[in-house]
Amino acid sequence: MTGGAIMNVKKYFTFKGRINRKKYLFYQFIITITHIISFAYMSDSSILSILSGIIKLILTFVIFTKIVQRLHDINTSAIVLLIPAILMIVGEITDIDIFAMIVFGFHCHLMIKKGTYGPNKYGNDPLSPATEYVTLLNEIR
Repeated sequence: MTGGAIMNVKKYFTFKGRINRKKYLFYQFIITITHIISFAYMSDSSILSILSGIIKLILTFVIFTKIVQRLHDINTSAIVLLIPAILMIVGEITDIDIFAMIVFGFHCHLMIKKGTYGPNKYGNDPLSPATEYVTLLNEIR
């Protein structure tokens, strides 16, 4: 039972594999809500502020893994992630909102573009019945 729980946690911290649009949207929604909640505690100068910062760092890493997996689903290398990351940093430094809009467009592209049909060099199609069956078997173990 413990091995299954560890495997479930590991899937949030791996860059391997592919996820479909529905899972990507789900992760974006959950992480956005969690960021909003943790942001409310950032202004406190207490242990909650430190804990909130740690949670935000962990969630940021998790969303990067899910973006990479989504890029893999559309048969694109993870190196493409550097473009919005650099634009976001430049936007924060220069306080120019156009960079944030470009990054938002990147996320919209990931939510809209259909994944590669069938297996690609990054893994099996997450929507194929065989992949869903193998995933279900792994979660049961």
